[in-house]
Amino acid sequence: MDPARQRRIKSVVRENFDLSPTGYAAFEERFGLFARLARALACLAGVGPGSRVLDMGCGTGDSTRVLAQLAGPDGLVVGLDISAAMLRAAVARPLPAGSAPVCWVLGDAEAPPCLAGGRFDLVLYNASAFLLPDAAASLAHARDLLAPGGRLGATVLCGLVDAATGEDVLERLKRDDRFGVRSGAITDPDALRRAFASPAGPAESTREVVVAAPGQARSFYGIPAQSSSLFPGLPLHERLALAHALFDHLDASEASLGFEWEFLVSAPRDGERA
Repeated sequence: MDPARQRRIKSVVRENFDLSPTGYAAFEERFGLFARLARALACLAGVGPGSRVLDMGCGTGDSTRVLAQLAGPDGLVVGLDISAAMLRAAVARPLPAGSAPVCWVLGDAEAPPCLAGGRFDLVLYNASAFLLPDAAASLAHARDLLAPGGRLGATVLCGLVDAATGEDVLERLKRDDRFGVRSGAITDPDALRRAFASPAGPAESTREVVVAAPGQARSFYGIPAQSSSLFPGLPLHERLALAHALFDHLDASEASLGFEWEFLVSAPRDGERA
């Protein structure tokens, strides 16, 4: 991707996330999706007592709090995000009792700053890697931050699907000019799989369709940052109006919606056993 275009995309992503803390907080309080994904990813990647974990793209800290609870008081968790507004929301919320200490860092996941935590056992991207214009650059930096035997992990949104048939609903709607759906992830899942591969081997991969509760998909794409993934380049009020019309149509069609997520966990750094 052209560097100037990367900078423009990153600026837009930051602006959209600066508008999104309230929307994310309301969504997570109602549905608990990001905490659930973080817990599943942590289990696959091997987060446990004493783990040192970097949460890349931590947002309002829903995944960070899960990781801190699992790492316990002998661990360390760093939450890094490009949006100052999202981090302010993260800092304002208390950690669960018995959690690892958490350091919140404002920074770019594609060029992370020097971090007080030093080397990490795990660098995890919960619903964030596919939002990066240059995910491969971020993963290269992340590998440099891993201790021997350390692992990378990510949850990747592959699509909004009809839970009954597996059909990608958004891909179908992109072909229908009535709805104006034009985009999806900035980095597609195939590119992320390639970026997660290493000389030690390809990433472990599992997929899960999380059946959406009533109103969940509408609420998800009503968050400013997520509405931009469907209708890039449009003002916020136009995006939200289009998303509302889109989900009115899907509700009327009685489609059984689900989010398809892929969990990626890299081979241990340097091929060593984790």
